[in-house]
Amino acid sequence: MVFFKDEREMYDFVLRVGFLLNNLNLDFTVLTGKFEQRSTAFRTLNFLRRHKGEVSYAEKGKFTLRELNLDFEFDFKDIGILNSYFGAKKDGIIHFFSSNSKIFAQVHGLVFLIPFPHGIWELTETFISEAYGYFNLENSTVVDVGAFIGDTAAYFASKGAKKVLAFEAAPPIFEIAQENIKMNKLQNTVEIRNKAVTAREGEIELSFYNSQPGSSSIIFKDYLALRSTNYQVKTTTLTEIMKEVKYVDVLKIDCEGAEYQILPLASNEGNLKNISNIIIEIHGPPRQILDILKANQFRIVKLLNKASGCYLLTASKK
Repeated sequence: MVFFKDEREMYDFVLRVGFLLNNLNLDFTVLTGKFEQRSTAFRTLNFLRRHKGEVSYAEKGKFTLRELNLDFEFDFKDIGILNSYFGAKKDGIIHFFSSNSKIFAQVHGLVFLIPFPHGIWELTETFISEAYGYFNLENSTVVDVGAFIGDTAAYFASKGAKKVLAFEAAPPIFEIAQENIKMNKLQNTVEIRNKAVTAREGEIELSFYNSQPGSSSIIFKDYLALRSTNYQVKTTTLTEIMKEVKYVDVLKIDCEGAEYQILPLASNEGNLKNISNIIIEIHGPPRQILDILKANQFRIVKLLNKASGCYLLTASKK
């Protein structure tokens, strides 16, 4: 029986075995494929086999992505998103490159610094699947709650929005989003603020997950037992936003559970009356959100149950 002192030692053992099998040109795909869904170790062996020649062993617990010249600290949880990197690269839908030890992705004429490997799914969802493309955005005003790396804000701007007011709570991701907005010369259209939108003004603790930054939240703590860095972040409310903006053509919300605070308060305070369209990712049962929107004269256009278990809801008053 093999015993490991810590996770990294276990990762390193699996990597070594995988690269050894590749070097010996031994193909255990049939065997590993049989157990791939049951074991992350077998899933990893299949990953290394599929991308033989594109990855090489670096050091303990790390491998190198040769094209990007990036030493990557391996985590079993990253297999899916790394597969999406290779898939997007192969299909030519997103072009990746490295500069000054940073990883960038180019898609639809826009360039994004990404917290690699994270950001790939979001870019694919936003620009390839066009999950936020239902509404005509020409000359529109958009409020983007949960802007992540600025991908959705940039998308709205590229589709003709005249003003995008965006909010991203996680300080490390906010800095990336700021850089992306500047890099794409969208400062005249997009304003991004380092605040969480919630039920009150003030400050709140945010759990930032380095290994899954898109899941960072002011609501969900100890998410899947991931190690987190906690930040005190400033908060605002939709009430305060509506005082400033007055009228919103599209409100987009993706804030890891805070939608259950934002929308009830907004409904009670009458702040949904000057919003025409809403796109929201719901992180839990959608019934409460559906009832609030219907009570405020929104028609449910689409409700998509995503593979992640969340719901992507599109609603309109038109």
